[in-house]
Amino acid sequence: MKTRFPLLPLLAISLVMGAGYSHFLGTLHWRITTEGMAGATCGGTGWLNCADTLGGRYSEILGLPVSIYAEAWFGLLLALLLGGLWRKESRQKLCQTLFWAIVPGVVITLAYIALSTLVLHVLCLYCGGLYFLVGLSAVLAFWGMEVPPDTKRRIKGAVRQFCQVWALPLVLFAGIIFAERKLAAPPAPVIASSSSSPGVFSDDKDGLPRIASDHAVLHITEFFDFECAACRFSARELDRFMISHPGAVELRCAILMSSCRHETGPVPPQAVCLAARVGAVMQTRKLFWPYYKAVMLTDRVVDEALIWETVEGLVGKEQVASVRMELDQPAAAAVLQDNSALAESNKIDQTPSWIINQHLEVGAKPEAAWEKLLAAAPRQPSGAQ
Repeated sequence: MKTRFPLLPLLAISLVMGAGYSHFLGTLHWRITTEGMAGATCGGTGWLNCADTLGGRYSEILGLPVSIYAEAWFGLLLALLLGGLWRKESRQKLCQTLFWAIVPGVVITLAYIALSTLVLHVLCLYCGGLYFLVGLSAVLAFWGMEVPPDTKRRIKGAVRQFCQVWALPLVLFAGIIFAERKLAAPPAPVIASSSSSPGVFSDDKDGLPRIASDHAVLHITEFFDFECAACRFSARELDRFMISHPGAVELRCAILMSSCRHETGPVPPQAVCLAARVGAVMQTRKLFWPYYKAVMLTDRVVDEALIWETVEGLVGKEQVASVRMELDQPAAAAVLQDNSALAESNKIDQTPSWIINQHLEVGAKPEAAWEKLLAAAPRQPSGAQ
């Protein structure tokens, strides 16, 4: 049967591109979770945030990146296509087989789009390329099924009717969910005395907030930025590790403002630095750890709404104005200046960075990395850093 364009070759190209692009996403996942690559070309904070999508807790299934399953799925579809061509199946039968094999992938794609927008509140441009290739493959396979004109007309009519009836309600529903999540108060901040991470909360001799433990095996100083996606990923992974290994970690934290390094002045007034500046105030008020956990361990985007909702939950509504005034006080500025000096003395110029048992390491760390460090660490505590 003659065709207007080489549909099967186009479908094969789409599947090959899908497999290759899935492999590319797998390398990004590895870089985000091991090297701290936060996807600068896709944005590190706000709605455009590839790191939270490709390196977050929903990026793996049974310990393997989702992109690996996508790569295998595209490979299976390509094998079905080549096998059908080898057996000289008709284009209609071959495309019908491929279409129904693609449908589960379309459903999973839609589920991940909903998860990304409604749960993580982010958009991943890298993931969008994969979604496009999944959709393109489905369209080409459906086109090749050579559905009778009457059936196509009925399908188009059903789609048009669905859009006319449900498009506006669905948009309104999505808007309501988004507004509700943006306006809802965050979970009550975890106070120090009931923290999920066991340990004694105090300040060390350098003034850094510390979770101390008499039996710690890993002595960690974390240099982080509240608005660094790789830092937030690492914080969630480290928190899970500390919960599963109580008392194994002594943690100190130093706030840096890597997102503001090109600005002028010791404490730039730009909104992008707000989380760090408020964190410095919370440190002076001995409320660093509940603030740290409320901001770093959430899936919400770090914005002014989250920051001030957290502050209000910690100090009360009547004290929020006082915290705003303290942003420009010398005490908060001194915290950030001291942290910056400590980072410079250790040749640290990016986040996240770690001093682990007196050894410097740079980049995001998944829970598995902490497990390996614990297994390799000497059984006797090495002393505070």
